[in-house]
Amino acid sequence: MKTTSIFIAVCALFLTACMNPQDTPVILRLSISNGPPIDTLFLSDYHQGVNIALVADSQGNFHDTLDLKEGLYYLDFGLEYTTVYLKNGYDLAIHIGDFEVFDESIKASGKGKKVNNFLFEQLLEKEATFDDIAALEPDEFERSKQYFLESQQQKLSKLSFIFPTKMSAALTDKLDNELDEYDLYYQRLYSFKQS
Repeated sequence: MKTTSIFIAVCALFLTACMNPQDTPVILRLSISNGPPIDTLFLSDYHQGVNIALVADSQGNFHDTLDLKEGLYYLDFGLEYTTVYLKNGYDLAIHIGDFEVFDESIKASGKGKKVNNFLFEQLLEKEATFDDIAALEPDEFERSKQYFLESQQQKLSKLSFIFPTKMSAALTDKLDNELDEYDLYYQRLYSFKQS
């Protein structure tokens, strides 16, 4: 009897150790130190029709276990949003230090932190590059856009060892879409400025 119990325990340990991390759902935790009370966040994907409501616990923190397809997701806080990269096997904690400076204070820790901190830094750089977009003349806008594109591509190539191929493709698509959106936004601003 004792031998059977030990055998079962060893088998269970072995099977757990052999599990593929891709079979393990994403564990996602979110917290905000200084900000408005938020009772629900929304996680949605770019193309797959996923829209998940995350509900805060009694302390205002969020914790969920999600079985998701690997990819980029929007995390919508109502007045603010960010992009996160999730895949099964991640155990990711995201903390916003101060909601007033959301983009500057968002940090990731745990499994998946390198990819997500890169995304948060990319958002800050994009904002810094295009903050004064309305004041730019068309040639200045194009130079600014080209500089941003080249710097992001350079970073992606330097960090390619961190990112899976699927992630790199998703980031490249996201970057292209964002630049297209900036083009449209700038064209509207510039035509309004000219009228």
